[in-house]
Amino acid sequence: MTPLSKQFKVYDLVYREVQFRKRAKQHDTFTGPHMILKVISDSTYAINSDKNYKGQMKVHIDQLKPFVIPDTTKWMLNVKYLTPALHSLGLELFQGINVCINFQALDTLTLQLLNSDVQKIFVIPNWRCATWFQPMHGILKSKLLMVKLPQEQDLFLDSFGNDLGIFSWDHYLITTHKLQIDSTDI
Repeated sequence: MTPLSKQFKVYDLVYREVQFRKRAKQHDTFTGPHMILKVISDSTYAINSDKNYKGQMKVHIDQLKPFVIPDTTKWMLNVKYLTPALHSLGLELFQGINVCINFQALDTLTLQLLNSDVQKIFVIPNWRCATWFQPMHGILKSKLLMVKLPQEQDLFLDSFGNDLGIFSWDHYLITTHKLQIDSTDI
């Protein structure tokens, strides 16, 4: 029987282990995040692909580990990448600009985005499996209100100005400036 601490529920985000063999040594690699789509049994789950939102695969629980969404509320976007990103969105950097980086609240942010006239500038990760990704990405991409951020070591900084490293997924800078959502977009 699988330990209770390793049980997953539908909609949980997980990493999937993919084993590669190189020179008779085993190297473990994880892909993701993926979302649990269905609990098939205590030890088997259906997850979606991290590259294709609609694809799904069956995996054993031993291949999965929880994906913990980092607390990004104190992260800052490096100004040397923020300035050109804002420029490509037709915006200028001004004193007091507030870029929202809160990966734990993206479900709520999606609802606020769809129901607000207030201009927001925020960062979203390219987590295709997340429930908020398709609606948010589709609406904003169609309105040309997003720009892909570069994969750089110092893209994100902590509250002390230290870089946080390179992530395995891409990030987008989003603005709701001049966003007019029609009922046909939803």
